[in-house]
Amino acid sequence: ALDLARRRVGIEGELFDVVSFEIEREITGDQPWRDVFVNVRAHAALQVQGGHFRLPFSLDANTGATSLDFASRSLAARALAPGRDPGAMLH
Repeated sequence: ALDLARRRVGIEGELFDVVSFEIEREITGDQPWRDVFVNVRAHAALQVQGGHFRLPFSLDANTGATSLDFASRSLAARALAPGRDPGAMLH
């Protein structure tokens, strides 16, 4: 995906319906890496995600800009959501 308005480039994919990944980088800026993570579906009810990502807060915060109906995310999602950090989560 290429988002020129936000000066960002990224790739996402899925392997064998078990492993999904996303790599997204700002072309300019102080913090170039946005999301770099791997998600493994260990079981139908358990997934493990590790890397550098934003914690889930709302649906529009976790949806890529090219997949949203509107150009901007909601004000609440931008103002209240935690930032991106390295880590792991079970979900």
